[in-house]
Amino acid sequence: MNITREGVCTLTIRVTLPEDAGHYTCCATNIGGRDTCSAELYVEGAKAVDETSYVAPDALRRMLHR
Repeated sequence: MNITREGVCTLTIRVTLPEDAGHYTCCATNIGGRDTCSAELYVEGAKAVDETSYVAPDALRRMLHR
């Protein structure tokens, strides 16, 4: 997750697996109130992972144990 100086938040999922697909909801709360937004994540196929790819250790472990 990244937050800019302007207060814009982003969530980056660098490696997705089929089990990561689903409904994601973000809830933001501050002194001014609360808001939510939702999105559906679809995972379609996979590209090859090679020596130039960054794979988080937990994601790599899940891929190797499939």
